[in-house]
Amino acid sequence: MIRASLIPMFDNLAIIDYNAVPYDFHNEYDIERISCIDEQLVIRFVSIENNQHVSMVFHAAELCLIELNQVDDDNAAMVLDTLYRGRKDLRDGLVETSTNGKGYFYLELYGGSRVEFWASGVSIVAS
Repeated sequence: MIRASLIPMFDNLAIIDYNAVPYDFHNEYDIERISCIDEQLVIRFVSIENNQHVSMVFHAAELCLIELNQVDDDNAAMVLDTLYRGRKDLRDGLVETSTNGKGYFYLELYGGSRVEFWASGVSIVAS
C-alpha cells in the first residue's frame, strides 16, 4: 500500500507505477465497477487489450461526495478522466491531510461524474 501522505499532491493516479509495474488506467483500461464496502473504495478496471482485471483499492475510505451524471455515449460512461490527491476546503482553510493521516482524493469520469473521498492509502491488485 502507498500511504496517502506519500502520494504527491495533484499527481494524476490514472497513470501510475505500482511495484515496478506501469498502469495507464486512462488509456488502457475501462472501469467495470466502483464500490465502497467496509471502508474500502474499490475501482475495478478491465484491460481494453486482454480483458485482465485490476483493482485500485483505497483503504479506510470515507465518501464525501458522489455525483453521477447520465452520459449519452455508453462508451464514455465509465472511463477514468482524472484521479488525484488534492486539498480539502474545510472551515479552517485548505487541508492536505486529515488529523488521522488520510488524504483527500478526487475521482472524475468522462461525462462529468465524480467522487470525492478521504483514504489512508491505495493498493493495486491484479486478478
